[in-house]
Amino acid sequence: MKKEIENALNPLLHQTLSGMWRYSGHQRFEFGRHRLTKNKRGQAVTTPDYAIVVACGWRISKDGNYLVSSSDYGPEGIRDDERGQQFFELTKKNPPLVEAIEVDDHGSVHLLLSEGHTLDIFFVGISAYENWRLILRDKRRKIFLVEKGDIDHE
Repeated sequence: MKKEIENALNPLLHQTLSGMWRYSGHQRFEFGRHRLTKNKRGQAVTTPDYAIVVACGWRISKDGNYLVSSSDYGPEGIRDDERGQQFFELTKKNPPLVEAIEVDDHGSVHLLLSEGHTLDIFFVGISAYENWRLILRDKRRKIFLVEKGDIDHE
């Protein structure tokens, strides 16, 4: 499983973390170039080359110091964006680059980013529905789903 996840994430190497936002209790991390396209309703939208949609724990740190994480967003939609403001601004001005990818035996991911930043995606065990998805734009929106200890190709 570890090797399969590493292979799936390999296209993220040397891509920029070009955006991040929340919706419906999920965190979306976007990588690579954004391209203008149309959604199902015919509206103009931008889509990234790659995205990871997270429905489990995540944390962003710099040089080992915590910046922002899933714990800053409560179940009632409470947000504490101030914790991550510095990082949010960085992604707009100078997006960090994915320099290395590490995966553990349970499907948790550690992305080493430029400038000492890291993005960790991990399972905390509080929900049976914890997962993360890799969406590849090039592969006609192919989705690679990882749940704790399991992989699904949607």
